[in-house]
Formats: sequence, C-alpha cells, structure tokens
Amino acid sequence: MPLEKARPGHSPGSGRHICHRTLDRFEGPAGRWHHRNAEATLALATGRFAEAARLAREGFKLFSDMGHPAAIGAVCVILSQSALHIGLDQPGLAEAFGLVPAQLRPEAVDTTQGVATIFPALTLTMIRLLRGDRAGAEAAYALAGPIRSWTPSPAMRMSAGGHALPVAIGLARADDIEFLAGRFEPFRGQHAANGAGAGVYMGPVELQLGLAAAALGHLDSAAADLATAVSICDDNGARGYAVQARVELAAALARRQAPGDLTRALVTLDAAAGDAGQLGMVPFTERIRQLRARLPATAAARTPLSPREHEVARLVARGLTNKQIGAALYVPERTAENHVRHIMVKLGFSSRSQIAAWSSESPAADAPPPAQ
Repeated sequence: MPLEKARPGHSPGSGRHICHRTLDRFEGPAGRWHHRNAEATLALATGRFAEAARLAREGFKLFSDMGHPAAIGAVCVILSQSALHIGLDQPGLAEAFGLVPAQLRPEAVDTTQGVATIFPALTLTMIRLLRGDRAGAEAAYALAGPIRSWTPSPAMRMSAGGHALPVAIGLARADDIEFLAGRFEPFRGQHAANGAGAGVYMGPVELQLGLAAAALGHLDSAAADLATAVSICDDNGARGYAVQARVELAAALARRQAPGDLTRALVTLDAAAGDAGQLGMVPFTERIRQLRARLPATAAARTPLSPREHEVARLVARGLTNKQIGAALYVPERTAENHVRHIMVKLGFSSRSQIAAWSSESPAADAPPPAQ
C-alpha cells in the first residue's frame, strides 16, 4: 500500500541517512534515479521545495536519457505538490509538463488502462487552475473521464486521490470530493503517498479528509481533521503541510464561528505565518493576509489565555526553562510546566518554539488579556 503509518516523532527527514545507505548499493542509472526521487520526496515532505525540484529534475534527466516513459511522470508529481505550496512558477511545473511526449498527453491517453493514465489530465487541470483558467481546467479535467471509472493500480490509488482532490475542490465538484473523501476515510492515521516506484508525499490522510470536509461545508469535521493533521505534521517534520493544515484550519474556524473560533483562527494563522514566509509559500502567506483582514477586529484583541498564562508565554519567548519560569513567578516547576502545557492546548501548538514565536510576533499576545 502507498501509505505509511503516522508515528509521533517520526520525521520524514530521519530517513535520509537510511536512503543514502540503502540506495548507494544500487549501481547504474536506474538505481541513481530511485535515489534522486527518494531524496526529492524527502525534500518535498520537509518543505525544501527548491531542493525537491532540483533532485526531481536530476532524476528526470537520468531516465529521460534512457528513454524511460516514467521519467516525466516522476518529475511532474513532485513539482505538482510543490506548486500547490509555493505557486506555479517557482517549481517550473508548466515548463516540465511541456516535455510530456505526444503519446502521454492527456488527449492521447486511454484512461481505462488504469496504471497512471489519469495523471496527465490532472496535472494539466492543476496548471490551468493555478493560472486562473477555469474553463481550460474544466476541459482538462474532463479528459480524465468520470472519477468512478478511474482504475489506477493499487499502489497509486492514494496518489491519484491526492492529486485529484485539490482540482475537484478548485472546480467545486461536490460529488467527486465526496467520493474521494470516502476513498481516504479507511486510512485515517496514515499518510497519503505513491507506492509505485517514484515517490511523492502528500501529507497525512487527515489533511485530505479535512480539505474535503471543508469544501463540502462540514466544518466540525473539517476543524477536527485539520487539527489532527497539524499535530501529525508537527510531529513528523512535514513543515509545508503543517502550514497548509493550519491555514485551512483557520479558514474553517473563521467560517464556523463557534465560541472562541475567531480567536483560535487568529492564533492558528500566527503560528503558520513564520514557516510560510521562511519556506517561500507565497500562496499561503497571501491567504494568511486575506484571512487576517477578514477576521473581526475584536478577535485580534482577545486570546484564550489567562493573565498568568500570558506571563508564562512571555517568559517562554525569553527562552526560560520551566524551572526558571517557576522561579520568576514564585511557583513550583511543576506548576510552570502545567501552564506551558495548557498554553499549547489552548493555542493548538505542539512546541515551546511556537509559543515563543506567537508571543513575540502576534498582536494578540501583547493585548491586555480579558478579565478573569
């Protein structure tokens, strides 16, 4: 199956030394191609988008020089995921797609053959959507055929769903979104990936489910799944997908507007902003700006923290340990530890560094806390 069990503390980057040790045993261009694509997948998973594109192109050259038909597909799946995070132009997806041989172009592929036949049409649909060409995207999506007729190989089913979902959402195809959500549902707690040779990583299954639920207006389910996706991505180091999950979570909360949702949305955006900027995720930095602008002004002046928790957050931002915080506030170390844990729960964070970044950068952190 193209999925790996989600394990807390297991980072995609931790497999890099294993990748080198194992794949260095292979000789010849095929072994080097697998090595490049495995490295490109790890780079994509950990938010190193420029490196992922470079490695994918190196792999493409190795296989295209051999005349292997998988060459273009391998590079396009990596660049497609990168384009969703950093925009169409930076990874060069459109230019790479221009290299697709005539017999593999969407209009020439028989989608009933079932191996990787829907991917050219989905890639072309994504390119046109990212360019704002809705009519062209509709036409390209039609080339893939009805979604229930797709027959990708078992190892590529999750990859097919992961590539199809953003375009189905972009085209507001509710029936297709619901169908894809049903395909992902049995695999909660695992990761969406491609298990057929050339790898690609698309984040935890809960991210896919959360995206689908939000698109269908199921905001309670969306908020729950996206919050889980944030936690999984924080644990395994999938920084780009963590940004995506946080921004989508904030958008779902802003739409739902249950008690505390607007404040939580602002806090979630604050937590995403730093990594989005550092990783060059321009589409997400723009979405963060737009979402912040739409939040009521009152949300920016409120946080769910108590006055004492505000104090603790500021001390965390100064780099103090729990013991030092306890000494500064004249409380036991265990009490300081509990305050830090409560802050993480209330703000949806999983590390002290996130508390520090929020306290240092967020206007909500400096606002007077509500009376208790």
